[in-house]
Amino acid sequence: MAHEIKLRKQGGSIALTLPSEVVHRLAVREGATLYLVEDRPGEFRLTPFDPALAAALEAHRGVIEEYRDAFRKLAE
Repeated sequence: MAHEIKLRKQGGSIALTLPSEVVHRLAVREGATLYLVEDRPGEFRLTPFDPALAAALEAHRGVIEEYRDAFRKLAE
């Protein structure tokens, strides 16, 4: 899927408007935060998921898995 998006000046910044289909597929609404992630030089991905938070959650899952028995003992 490709959409042509026009950029326009808004104050000191550049703004864009996302097509309604893209907004629907991202499952976001007005006021939501999106992250622009550079995948490769000059190539970007727009996502509602914070990559830093996703990495932290993955690290957390690893710790929980590694120390599962210790956490069960502590919960007793």
